[in-house]
Amino acid sequence: MVTGIILGILLSIGVTVLISLFSAGREILSVLQMVKKDRLLFAALMYTISIILDALRTKLLSKVAKTKIKYPKCVENTLLGLYTSAITPFSMGGQPFQIYHLFKMGMSLESASMVVGIKFITSFTTTLGLVFFFLLLYGKKLISTTASSLIIYGGMVLTVSMYMFFLLLILNKDLTHRIFTSKFMVKILSIILRKRKEQVLQKAVQSVSKYFELINQLWKQSKKTVFLNIVITLGEIFLVHTVPYVVATSLSSLRISYPQFFGAIITMTVVVYFVPTPGSSGGVEAAFYMMFRNMCSPAVVSATILLWRFLTFHLVILIGTILLSKTIYEIKSRVQSKETNQT
Repeated sequence: MVTGIILGILLSIGVTVLISLFSAGREILSVLQMVKKDRLLFAALMYTISIILDALRTKLLSKVAKTKIKYPKCVENTLLGLYTSAITPFSMGGQPFQIYHLFKMGMSLESASMVVGIKFITSFTTTLGLVFFFLLLYGKKLISTTASSLIIYGGMVLTVSMYMFFLLLILNKDLTHRIFTSKFMVKILSIILRKRKEQVLQKAVQSVSKYFELINQLWKQSKKTVFLNIVITLGEIFLVHTVPYVVATSLSSLRISYPQFFGAIITMTVVVYFVPTPGSSGGVEAAFYMMFRNMCSPAVVSATILLWRFLTFHLVILIGTILLSKTIYEIKSRVQSKETNQT
């Protein structure tokens, strides 16, 4: 965990500093001095609201699972998900840790997997849909060079391939059953859980069946919840990808329209989603610069990266570290309390 935090921060800051030195030099300091603090605070507020909306999705879906999770714990789940995504390679730690956290909060493993899985697929599907829409609308402006076309199309192929795999894993019962009951997976889980292979296999079969029962129940009995989840997801995506635009306008006027900026930033997010560094750090900063270097001045682009990543990455790591320490302490206290009661 410590390695992930240090590596993520070093890569993020290191790439930003290199970009700033080679593209903007001392100009970045003068740009940062002119920042409009009210707009910067508004950007921070927008990101905070996006976290609140994400937690609301967790709360809504937990009701379908017939599990009562207090809303502050849902907010905590979102923050810990962002935190673990920021410190794990490929940003892959967020969803597994959210499942673990919900499980420790009293939700069954199958219900927790359903809640997090549906949220992930809804967010990813909606984001990809918006990316294809904006590529059709602004493709010629967003893909102006051979380098940018290779990066965007290469990143899209990788992301869509991974998306299809996760979609099948979350929604296809046969594939999920084969993976989690395979000899390799059962062996790995038996080592992690310190249980016999027969026990692990039996539990895996039961969990997969229960998980897909919950998926079917969600679709058959809670279509309003599914629709509301999609609407809230759209709001969350809008806020998250508007934050860098507000940050950029707090530094200077822009030469591009908001829809074009939104299309560029959401495309960039998808392209770098599976960069193999903690929180995709380094890749995000480099891709942002390459995407916007012809749309804004180099100094504004560099300063935007610095402030935007501080609000949505470095600050998340700081808050998440404190929150995780608190969560681990609470879980240990709960376990010790149970052991005391049993004796």
